[in-house]
Amino acid sequence: MFKLFKKVRTLAVIAVIAVVVVVLGGSVVVDGLVRRGIEAGATRALKVGVVIDHLGLALMSGSAGMTGLAVDNPAGFEAEHLLTLEEGRIQLEIGSLLKDVVNIRDIQLKGAHVVVEQKGLVNNNLQTVLKGLPRSDGTKPSEPSGKKLHIDNLAMTDITVEIRFSGLLVKRDAVSLSLPPIRMKDVGSDKAIDTAGLTAQILAAIAKGVAEQASGILPDHIIGNM
Repeated sequence: MFKLFKKVRTLAVIAVIAVVVVVLGGSVVVDGLVRRGIEAGATRALKVGVVIDHLGLALMSGSAGMTGLAVDNPAGFEAEHLLTLEEGRIQLEIGSLLKDVVNIRDIQLKGAHVVVEQKGLVNNNLQTVLKGLPRSDGTKPSEPSGKKLHIDNLAMTDITVEIRFSGLLVKRDAVSLSLPPIRMKDVGSDKAIDTAGLTAQILAAIAKGVAEQASGILPDHIIGNM
């Protein structure tokens, strides 16, 4: 009986260890797969490299958090990154993952730093990336190529922008700006949107914020191009 008890106890310990390994190890594997999937999808959409330092998922609660997102600059520009983001949090409806449209309740993006490089009068890196994305104004319609999204609420806070100049006769080499928070609600309700479309709307909102904050600081022709 005692030997049988020892065997049962040993098996129980092994089972507990196995569960812990599966749960923890599985979480790491899933997080890594999702992170690489997001990086690959964003890179295809933006046509520049995108990396994330860390992504953590809580599948049962439908939440995810990430830190250290970086979007590379297009070829031909000097800065390493067009945009970096300190942290982001997402809350979604788990059940919607099996439906045609994934419903995201809330997206919180904090600590974005954008480097806008203006080359001459009509060319800058932000515009270069935006040109390859679907337009939110309807002038360049595009059917969503990935999973359709609906976002209840999106907020982007602590946004700083550095505008650098090349080939222009301006008094400053660079201008630094702080943008007010960007807020969007009910995104994707009137027209189907995918990750690329959402990215286009966010970058377009940043460009609009730069133009508004730079009014009176930069020449009108430069602001107009932004």
